[in-house]
Amino acid sequence: MAVNTLLNKISAEIKEKIPELIICMRAGQDFQNQDFKNFTSQTPGIYIVFNGTEKEEKNGTGEFTIPVLISAFAAASGENQIQADENSLDIIAKLISITAGNNFGLENAFGAEKLSCINICTANNGTNKISVRNLTWQQKIKIGKNSFETPYPPPFALYTGLSPKIGLEHKSDYIKTEKQDD
Repeated sequence: MAVNTLLNKISAEIKEKIPELIICMRAGQDFQNQDFKNFTSQTPGIYIVFNGTEKEEKNGTGEFTIPVLISAFAAASGENQIQADENSLDIIAKLISITAGNNFGLENAFGAEKLSCINICTANNGTNKISVRNLTWQQKIKIGKNSFETPYPPPFALYTGLSPKIGLEHKSDYIKTEKQDD
């Protein structure tokens, strides 16, 4: 599973669950001043940013688990600073309830964890006050192929023989073990 798939699923679910957002989209990792200015002019809004990864974890099956680091910048406005802060906190509260423990419907993703929120800035965009907060989290994803997966179901019966009485000529000496129902 690609990181792009995860980020697109995150953005789509946030858009769906916080319909009052004017903008909810992915932004580049090099979130520049002009991007920030455009972003804060479209409030309430959220930008999803890929921040990088941490060291992969090998799990012994041929797959790797990659901790992906993600940020969601949330901006809100208000007639005064208190209202702008309250509005951005409302968005962050909704964002936390959507994100915490969510794998965003992806089989190879683990639930979001290690959520942390900080205040980025408060500003004046001319007519309104703006409040921007950043929610960060870690989302582990599995990549690679599990070397133990097989397209065939496990056997329902296992025949075992004791040496030296093994082979086709000793088939009647084998002990049959069957799968037990759970």
